[in-house]
Amino acid sequence: NALNKSVGRDHLWIIGSDVKAIIAAGVSGNGFKMPDALAGRILRYHLIDNVRGEPDMWLPGQVKKADFTMKPLGKSKGKLLYSFKGAFTQKLSDGTRGLDGTIRGEMDLDAANNRVIRFRAYAEAQAWGDSKFTKLAPSGKFPLVVAMVEATDKIALNVPPEALGLEDEYFAPTVPVLDR
Repeated sequence: NALNKSVGRDHLWIIGSDVKAIIAAGVSGNGFKMPDALAGRILRYHLIDNVRGEPDMWLPGQVKKADFTMKPLGKSKGKLLYSFKGAFTQKLSDGTRGLDGTIRGEMDLDAANNRVIRFRAYAEAQAWGDSKFTKLAPSGKFPLVVAMVEATDKIALNVPPEALGLEDEYFAPTVPVLDR
């Protein structure tokens, strides 16, 4: 299927409460758990196989592993710098669709304006199975790469994330395995 060589595009919103939580947790200079709302948003709505169309978003009980940590890297030109990494597993209860992988990234935050200045993330995973509207996935397990960067173009500023249709759940997603 030629669509399997396509690129999917979506928008992750990192909101002011995420920025505040990261800054507060990083004050000690030690590593810390990524705020649950941000980790859950990335897991359920953005670590997805969307190269063939609009996939099913992950439900809370389908997230089987989520270990996302962050580390302050210091300051540069008024920005607070952080790195993050994580390991994740998401799958249907019958095992017919899933995603298992890791993510690494960096972000620069502007504490004075409570916003993200720079964001880079790269996830590598093994995926399998079809979603309701994204049929014809490769058979068996296949590699899936998700890259994320900050977006400041007009489209990104005007087009919300696909999962925003879930309303409040997008901003505070339920992910039981994060309650560790």
